Amino acid sequence: GVDYDLLRATGGVQWPYPEGASGGTERLFVDGNFATPDGRARFHVPTDAPPDDDVSDDLPLVLITGRVKDQWHTRTRTGSVPKLNRREPAPYVEMHRDDARTLGLRNGQPVRVISRRGVVELPLRVSATVRPGTLFAPFHWGALWDERSVANRVTNEAFDPRSKQPALKFAAVRVEPL
Repeated sequence: GVDYDLLRATGGVQWPYPEGASGGTERLFVDGNFATPDGRARFHVPTDAPPDDDVSDDLPLVLITGRVKDQWHTRTRTGSVPKLNRREPAPYVEMHRDDARTLGLRNGQPVRVISRRGVVELPLRVSATVRPGTLFAPFHWGALWDERSVANRVTNEAFDPRSKQPALKFAAVRVEPL
């Protein structure tokens, strides 16, 4: 029942807003009834589990992947916006300056990131914003950009058995200069 005219007129409505609704709708579950056979909520308490990918002498660093504020998913829309591309024009891997110094790497240098599953080649961004021992690579630039810079080529294929959420945020890696 929500459309742009309604949102412009009201500034927003409470979900759910079924077709034909008028005014606000009640918040879900205020009556204490849930969509279960007995009407009671079910809570799932997750257990903490170590990452599926072990850091080792051969793979001593942790790569985490994520988003940057100026791009969205695979850049199918944000990739065509010049202002956004000026801020983050290309993929990279970020490393703490102490780790870069230890490895003899410098800002802007092309590096190879190697995991148990694959290899990516990215320019290095040296900073103090990531923790020592941790690398960060945004995942927005896919194979259409350059097959060698797809961050998820090195991520873990493991997933949570209950939610099926993939473990794309932790991979044991090493970094070498190109």
